[in-house]
Amino acid sequence: MKALGVTLLALLTVPFVSVEAAETGESIGIGANLCAQLAKEHADNPAGADEVYWPWAMGMMSGLNFASVANSKYFRDLSGDQELFRRAIFAYCQRHPLASYSGAILDLYVSLPLKKAAR
Repeated sequence: MKALGVTLLALLTVPFVSVEAAETGESIGIGANLCAQLAKEHADNPAGADEVYWPWAMGMMSGLNFASVANSKYFRDLSGDQELFRRAIFAYCQRHPLASYSGAILDLYVSLPLKKAAR
């Protein structure tokens, strides 16, 4: 459980370093975008933004779960209401336009119920 806490603490710093990480090659993709970019793209084309941003969020959270199970045998339950998850990320971005999209995803991820893997 201690390893999970350390991992989550490290992940919570992502919103503050992700733009720089993208510039240095540590992170690539939609997650490095600022929340303000999501808001702009969503205003211009809501369906198009959802088609691009939402799969990236689910992939990131699935990857975090994969790493978490490998390290601690615990994972976050992603089986909840996907529309509610989308709205939570978008609301975070509206409140924090200078945060990274990956930071918004992490905010949702750490709020999801923790479960023990069956393996």
